[in-house]
Amino acid sequence: MDAELIVMVLSVVVTVVSSTSLLAYWLGRKFAEIDARMRAFEDRFDGIEREMRRIARALSAASVEAHRVVVDYMSIKGVIEKGEAEYLSRRVEGLFHVHVSTVNPLTREELKFLREFFAKDPDLVTEEEAERAYEIGKRLFVEDMDPNGYLIAIAAAYRRGYLVSKRVRERKKKEEERKKEGEGQRK
Repeated sequence: MDAELIVMVLSVVVTVVSSTSLLAYWLGRKFAEIDARMRAFEDRFDGIEREMRRIARALSAASVEAHRVVVDYMSIKGVIEKGEAEYLSRRVEGLFHVHVSTVNPLTREELKFLREFFAKDPDLVTEEEAERAYEIGKRLFVEDMDPNGYLIAIAAAYRRGYLVSKRVRERKKKEEERKKEGEGQRK
């Protein structure tokens, strides 16, 4: 009787162990399949995320450049006035009070340059300085995804545009004076 009981208990234990082992093996394979699918999903998601960032950077760069084209066109026509450049400069100066306290991707040198550039009278800046400020703002907007960079870039473009407009107006004024002198000499 003891042998029968032992055989019966062993047969139940072997059946339970084999069923449990079979179930564990089956579950392990299913979890491996799920894990493989999750990895494939993560890889696709990472690819989509990279592509979205690339598109966002391209659109950011395009918007800044499109605005700059408009400013350049207006400056060639001589329509950008000092007040417009000063208005945007004041807006940018207001950013520096906020921007310094937040995480700042600008170097100290760039921040100092921008502060000095926008604090200057628009008549005292150079086109090269305006170009440098524009590039810093554009990089801040496009690469660092900081919307304040857009304002910095556009304000710098308007300052440069003001300088070009001023030069165009002065050239037109000289041409008109020459025409008047030429007409006066003919009479």
